[in-house]
Amino acid sequence: MNEKGTIFTIDILKNIVGVYFNTFFVFYFFQVCNYEVLPLAKYYLTLYLFIGITFFLIKRPMKKNVKVPYFRIGIALQALYISLIMLLNDKIPEYVYLVAIVKGVADGFYHFPKNLLNSEKVTNDGRQKFEGIVNIVNKIVSVVMPILLGIVLSYFTYVQTGKIFFMCFILMFIVAFN
Repeated sequence: MNEKGTIFTIDILKNIVGVYFNTFFVFYFFQVCNYEVLPLAKYYLTLYLFIGITFFLIKRPMKKNVKVPYFRIGIALQALYISLIMLLNDKIPEYVYLVAIVKGVADGFYHFPKNLLNSEKVTNDGRQKFEGIVNIVNKIVSVVMPILLGIVLSYFTYVQTGKIFFMCFILMFIVAFN
């Protein structure tokens, strides 16, 4: 698999996992928190704060052209994040800051190097076609995945379903070595 194929595969897997977390995590979090908004607000404020802090902390290595190891660390931390959710289960509100910090650092380590790698590995001539194909596949995934997840979540718990997405992170990590 070439570098563009690797980036494409990781983008698609990340989008599949993103549909799960962006759509269904909020519902799960509300359910666990007895439908209180404050813990969710604490989660998102901490998350975005630590994304920014992580961007600031890794900017120097990014300038020194050390991107791929940090990208892999981001994927590994994403897997740690989903592991925390599966382990903490109903205790997430008690550890909301820990979960948000891990997710924020993971997103920082993932997105900063990924954006730089995208601009380096996909030529300007091929960018329109590459981004077009990625967007088409991601839009199809964003329509199909909620339907599939709705069906799956009616039979399995959020945590049980999370194990499938943990495997997606393992696959992303393996693919990142290309």
